[in-house]
Amino acid sequence: METLKLQQYSVEQYFEIDETAELRCEYLNGAIVFMAGSTVRHNEISGNIFADLFAKIRAKGKPCKTFMSDVRLQIAALNCYYYPDVMVVCGAENLTNNKSMSNPILLVEVLSESTQNADLTTKLSAYFQIDSLSYYLIVSQTDMLILCYEKVQNKWLLTIYDEASQVIALPLLELNLSVAEIYAGL
Repeated sequence: METLKLQQYSVEQYFEIDETAELRCEYLNGAIVFMAGSTVRHNEISGNIFADLFAKIRAKGKPCKTFMSDVRLQIAALNCYYYPDVMVVCGAENLTNNKSMSNPILLVEVLSESTQNADLTTKLSAYFQIDSLSYYLIVSQTDMLILCYEKVQNKWLLTIYDEASQVIALPLLELNLSVAEIYAGL
């Protein structure tokens, strides 16, 4: 992950750079961070999660949409824009700039060497500031390990999943995710 630090960038400058850059980039209150390309394993895990969520949400007829990593997340209070690996938004979409959502109920980040520090610290702290967010899943691509943060009565609770037989309950979405399915084919 490379950060442009020579100057502070405006949001408008970030949008221009993000639209024309070969790599995706995120915006952290004036700093632009270019994201490294992902591995095949990263894509498979993200794809498994997206496909499972998409199918289950659609089958239940829930007023939610599931998005992959090309939809930006805006955290206005922190002046930040991120690209989570998977995002679920329910109800009315708060769509800004034609590409940015601001009201997710669930976010997923699949860890990679270049992003794991940010996913476990900076993004964790930033994501916890999102009022609509109820679930943040951090998924290892090297080990069968999922950290599931769930907001219960305005407190964040952590549950660790590390066995194929385990199921992640997401009661507000009225669905479960199977750890075995997340790592299927790997």
